Amino acid sequence: MLPAARRVWWSSAYDTERGWVERLFQGDRDRWDSLSHLVWSPDGRRIAFTCCLEVILVNGEYKGDALLDVHALDVARGDTRYLDRIESHLGSGTSLCWTVAGGVTITREEGIVCSPVTRPREAWRSPDGALYASWVPADPEDRVGQGSSPLSILRWDTREVVWERALDITVGALRWSPDGAYLLLDDGEPDTLIWRLPANGTREPQVVIEAGFLIDVVPQWAVSNP
Repeated sequence: MLPAARRVWWSSAYDTERGWVERLFQGDRDRWDSLSHLVWSPDGRRIAFTCCLEVILVNGEYKGDALLDVHALDVARGDTRYLDRIESHLGSGTSLCWTVAGGVTITREEGIVCSPVTRPREAWRSPDGALYASWVPADPEDRVGQGSSPLSILRWDTREVVWERALDITVGALRWSPDGAYLLLDDGEPDTLIWRLPANGTREPQVVIEAGFLIDVVPQWAVSNP
């Protein structure tokens, strides 16, 4: 039997097929900051991630290098375990990978599943590459303004508008579902609503998370139980 395809936000997983939310972990936001590089283990039992970014200064100047802590969350128990500390460079395309032995590495050649290497704005492009989402923050001077946000879906190759509408919510972050059927929207603030909107623009946004912060959409690997 295949497990449900789950999508994870910190600290909940949302089942896009059945529409229920499962709380995975509750942590102190001040401690668990800068969360990134989330990747499910092949057996669907753990999630590796980086957090707690520490900027490296060279003669008092930031050159793009930083240290990141690597942790693994046990989904069933809801606890985390520190694994390692890695050095990352801005724009270097760092990702986390699970190995055959069940460890975590940043060497993609040694991994069997890896977190995606997402370039700027790639997250706003549909999974099939055909469409692109664009929006205007409620306040042009403030990415997380208070008010409605005009949202447009365009064809990637021609930039032709497929549909557009003004949403009665503030959009600060946007991700596509892996099948391209939905858009997931957040105002960019922690502990606030996360919405789901059909990618064809029909119907109003539906609240799927009452208090969260949209980091990314990370599919759980579907593996058969022994």
